[in-house]
Amino acid sequence: MNMNEQSTTVDHTSTNLVKTARKTYSRAQLNLALFYLFYIVISMIVVFFLPDDYSQTIEYLAHYVPMYLIAFPLYLLISKPLETSKPEPHKMSFFQLFKAFLICEFIGIFGNFIGMFVNFILSLILRKNTNSTMLVDGIFGNNSILFLFIAVICAPLFEELLFRKILIDRIRKYGNVTAILISGIMFGLFHGNFTQFFYASMLGILFAFIYIHTGKIQYTIGLHMAVNFWGTVMPYLVLGNKDLNEIINTLSTMDISKLTALVMDLKYLILLTICNYSFALAGLIILILSRKEFKVDAAIAPLPKKKRFASACCNLGCLALLAVCGIRFLQQLGII
Repeated sequence: MNMNEQSTTVDHTSTNLVKTARKTYSRAQLNLALFYLFYIVISMIVVFFLPDDYSQTIEYLAHYVPMYLIAFPLYLLISKPLETSKPEPHKMSFFQLFKAFLICEFIGIFGNFIGMFVNFILSLILRKNTNSTMLVDGIFGNNSILFLFIAVICAPLFEELLFRKILIDRIRKYGNVTAILISGIMFGLFHGNFTQFFYASMLGILFAFIYIHTGKIQYTIGLHMAVNFWGTVMPYLVLGNKDLNEIINTLSTMDISKLTALVMDLKYLILLTICNYSFALAGLIILILSRKEFKVDAAIAPLPKKKRFASACCNLGCLALLAVCGIRFLQQLGII
């Protein structure tokens, strides 16, 4: 075989690999789009047949039962034909997991500040509040116990299986870094609002790295549960049955005596806040000191550098997923 024939063979092999990768990326992301559509449509059908005065409990069940018990099994079914490539298993010590939790705390606070800034800019442009209050309403709503159970148990379990285990196992063959970014960003988009998008994306990227590095989904499920517990259950416990509107009104009065009483009343919340920022600072330091450890193995079937982005993002599945998520963002902003 001469040099020209060898070059032609290599080019042909590379072209076929790119086509296969693009098809795999497209199918995997299209499956996510279909999952999203499944649960939205089913939820809308359920809500349509509910009475006008349904309770918050029924609202949660109408939203989450179709997602977890109907759309998720359908997603598993349509994802099954795709070939899987599981990461090699490695153990993490409790100390390593705790360091990862501290990094999560930094990411959560940092990402939340970005979300607040973006919502502030959007509120000026749209001249209305664009901040999603779903999380606060859920924690301190009429049925907070059910919401906390969903946030701490159900969401981490299903979301880690969905965005880490099932998705990553089907796309990591063509590049671990690409798989990590897709998993994290799609996880952020899945939340459907700018309030949660930034910290959810960054946490998703960290969880994806940990899953690919260890091959054990139980680590990311546990971390996800710990992060959600600390961010939802702890504020609920320290605030109890205090009226948030009353707290806001007291802060706006600037009455020294009332503010002093409020500080004493919220001493545990203040301690929790100090603890959170201390954790975040520790997480930032750990992130800086351990930055060289954030390395992943080379791809099993590496794509040409110039074809990686196009293969992963310029395909029908990715466009469909972005369209579905984009509609959810526009709905949350009240534009449609």
